Amino acid sequence: MNKFVSISIQSTNNILILKVYEVSRTADLHETIMRMPDGYETKVGERGLKLSGGEKQRVAIARAILKGSPIVSELYRQLIYKQFADCL
Repeated sequence: MNKFVSISIQSTNNILILKVYEVSRTADLHETIMRMPDGYETKVGERGLKLSGGEKQRVAIARAILKGSPIVSELYRQLIYKQFADCL
């Protein structure tokens, strides 16, 4: 089965595409997807075979954000703190 990027991010098909865009931005994936030939409709293959390792990780992060994982929320909070501290 050849999956699209948007379906790879969604855990279920009833999630609004706007939410997919939002979590893609949070996972630093949106710009990468928009550079793909067909954007969110780009076929990435089963298990994302056409994605790089980093892109697969960001898809996994986006999925976890969609599910509201408390671990991701804490990691994201720490990442924001680190980025802020690095700017000082």
